[in-house]
This record gives sequence, structure tokens and C-alpha cells, in this order.
Amino acid sequence: MIRLRQEGEDVGSLVRWLGHDAPIYGGNSGGPLVNLKGEIVGINEISMGLGGAIPGNLARRVVEQLRLHGKARRAWLGFEVQPLLKETKPDRGVLVSSVLDDSPAAKAGLKSGDLLVRVGEKPVRVRHEEELPAFTGLMSDLPIAQETPFTVLRGGEEKVLRVTPTEREELRPRQKEQRQWGITGRNLSSVLALELKRSSQDGVLVTSVRPGGPAGEAKPPLQMQDVLVRVNDEPVPSVEALSEITKRLTAGKKEPVPVLATFERKARRHVAVVQLGVRELQDPGLEASKAWLPVETQVLSRELARQFGDPTLKGYYITRVHPGSIAAGPSLRGRFGVGNRRPTGPQRGGVAAPDGEDCRRQKTLGGDESPSRHPHALSRTRTQVASIIDLGQKELP
Repeated sequence: MIRLRQEGEDVGSLVRWLGHDAPIYGGNSGGPLVNLKGEIVGINEISMGLGGAIPGNLARRVVEQLRLHGKARRAWLGFEVQPLLKETKPDRGVLVSSVLDDSPAAKAGLKSGDLLVRVGEKPVRVRHEEELPAFTGLMSDLPIAQETPFTVLRGGEEKVLRVTPTEREELRPRQKEQRQWGITGRNLSSVLALELKRSSQDGVLVTSVRPGGPAGEAKPPLQMQDVLVRVNDEPVPSVEALSEITKRLTAGKKEPVPVLATFERKARRHVAVVQLGVRELQDPGLEASKAWLPVETQVLSRELARQFGDPTLKGYYITRVHPGSIAAGPSLRGRFGVGNRRPTGPQRGGVAAPDGEDCRRQKTLGGDESPSRHPHALSRTRTQVASIIDLGQKELP
């Protein structure tokens, strides 16, 4: 059994990974780890030199909870532990390193420095860091909202504390779009509130701001990690409350509604006027019309002109005509002939290839059907070609 860390995250805090040397790639993670007897013993998940698989018994418990509750429910007590120190006597239990205020553990009387030796009737012993995931799993599997006796050693005496776990919440609740504000936001979990050093979980944490949107155009503009706490004179305790307030303020309004938004950024409080509402896209203005010839051309170099039999030729060589375009119609075809087909009449030796076909010589460069027999087809510039063919005016894409 091993613990692994990935991108700074302790991915082994709850799972005692099964280490193995079977290769794991992006397409086969989540597949079963099978022993020589054909039994599934784990679910492959990570690869860091060694492969890491979630033990099968843990996966089984998660599946059972998904069937019963639709999600994996875990108990939360609000304290952290560490392995026993070398000089710790007696050689049993696990050392309590910290306790969160107002947590179930704090309410039960658990303190930093206590030695937790028994949970219910189950003895506890954690001497090494690799044993912590098993203890964390024991804590998370405690019955939610049911009292559990904890036996601790404090000052050489045993004490029994009654702890009632609560359900562990999401660390980062799902973010939701507030389209009328041009932001996305999420509710504050207790852990997020502690990270932001807030005294309560009231407010909406801004997770993104759309450039040019109402919140982004306010002065001062809202930013990521701001906490929106009030709209006009109404407090905003949650994302749901913000949605309800916004819906009420913008109902039946076709123009943006100015509101006074109060938000907190770190230790400071700011107030800004936000023009609440979805703005219609404004016409960016028209551009000057420009002629466009749907063909591909190549500059007629001296070498090409010599190969065509007339060194004095200048201009552009039409190498391709876009299929289905106006240039593929009879105008260009009539003026310049057909490149890959045998032309007839005075258009023999044309250089344009309609329908997207590449221009090729029909026989030899110096032969009877060379394009040099009609040098006017090669010597026209791009502007002259556009003036010959009735293309009209077409906007540049």
C-alpha cells in the first residue's frame, strides 16, 4: 500500500492506493485491476511511474452509497491528526494536531494535543504516515448524525467524548452563471469561508467575469474571488438568493437596470453601480465594399513566361477557380477557356481551371496547344480580370 501526491494534492488522504506496474494511459484509467485468479481487486486511476488503483472494497462501498443516496456521503468531524511522535508514550492512538472552531469535534470537547486511542470499540494506532488513509476512511464511514464515543488520553487520563458527525459538504460548490450580471459564482462552503478568512458563509464567490459585461464594466469592476454580499439594500446569502433578486429586478425590463452592488475584496468592502441586464449586440458598422475574385493566382515569373514561350508575359497565372463560385460560371470559362479540357474556338490554350481543378498544360509547353497562343489570358492583372468578368461587388468573408 502506498500514498501518492499529484499536482500538489494529497490524493492518498482517503485512499490507500494499490501500487502496481501495469501501464495506465489516458484511455484505460477507470478500468479494473485483476489478479492472477481473475478477481477484480481495484480500479485503475493514476500513473506516476507506478500505477495506482483504488482498492476494490472502497469502490464497493462508494457504489452502494450511490445506489442508496445518489452520491457518496461521508462524515465530517472537523479535526486533523498526525502520526505518533517517536517519544510518544504509550505506543497507541493517533495525535490530534488541530481542531476547527464550531466543528463537531470542537463541540464534543476534543482538543489539540489529545491522543485519540479508541473510536467506538475500535482501537486506533497510527505510527506512520502511510497508515493515515485507513484512519481517515474510518472517520468518513462513521454514521452521520449519530453519536459516537471517542476515547482520548489527556494528561495521562482517559476521557470519553461524545462526537456527532455531520455530512461532509463539497469543498467547492458548483458554480452557476448569472447571465444578467455577466459573471459566474458559487456558494461559500465552510472550508472556503475559512480560506478567505470570512466569519460566515453568506455571499456569492465570483468565479469569472465576462469582459464587457455589466459586472466587468462597473466602476470599480468586479473581479474573480470577490464576494458579492448585497444588492441595493438586500443581503445576498447565496447564489439562489442572487438569482431570485436579479429575476425580480429585471422582470419586464427591456433596458439595463442600474443597481448598487456591494462586494468584498480581501479585507476591503467596495460599492459599484452595475447596469443589470443582457445587452443586445450593437452593429459594429459597415466596411467599405471591395471586389473579390474567387480564384487562386500565382505571380507570372520570368521563368514561367519563358516556359510559356513568351518572355514578355507579365501578370498573374490563374491556378484554381473555387468550385460553385461566380468565377466558375460561363464568364471566366468563356474568357479564358478550360484548363484540363480541350478548348474549342478562339479560347484554345486557356489557363483557368473551373470546378476546383488544378491548371495543367494540355500537351507540351511549346506544343500546338500552349497557352502562349493567347497571351492576353496571362497578361491581365488581378484588377483587369475583375473588370472583365461581371462579378459585381461581394463582401470579403
